[in-house]
Amino acid sequence: MLGDLRKRIVLIDDHLVMRQGLERLLNAGREFVVCEEASNAAEGCRQALAAARRMAENLDEMNRGLAHDLPTPLRIGVGINVGTVIVGEMGFARATSVTAIGDPVNTASRLETLTKDFACQLIVAEAVADKAGIDLAAFPRHEIEVRGRVGLMAIRVIEDARALPLDGAAPQPETLARTAGEGGARPAGAGG
Repeated sequence: MLGDLRKRIVLIDDHLVMRQGLERLLNAGREFVVCEEASNAAEGCRQALAAARRMAENLDEMNRGLAHDLPTPLRIGVGINVGTVIVGEMGFARATSVTAIGDPVNTASRLETLTKDFACQLIVAEAVADKAGIDLAAFPRHEIEVRGRVGLMAIRVIEDARALPLDGAAPQPETLARTAGEGGARPAGAGG
């Protein structure tokens, strides 16, 4: 997801707003790594949802600054899942990075891919909201089959991640209406 965004950014890397906005967007994305180091699953889930909201807010700001430079706004698609993973340093010599592997990571990737089909910015495994103690009942719930998994998985589809509630509160109807009218989600079938 961020790799595709970086490729687009290279084309217009002289634009100051783009560099500043991209840095904020990437920093919010990096916070997902911090979620792996959270003291417990509930805290990690809250951090992941907060990072997704910040990514959407930063992207919106960046798109406003680039409105005259881009034919269409940049879009994101994020999938969030929770579970036990193996975290470690991969690579050789100086070309190493910390990464996570395991079924929850693969499933989150599948959820991210589904954001295109659902025309949304964010798909959250319902288990994430449950563990975080955050009410996502205002967002559409679906039970889906995920490639590589047995059984159905409950998810919440968030068209615009800026509408995510803060501090465990339910999203306010005016927030949902405001963000729905601002074109934050990608069109169905659009690329990442």
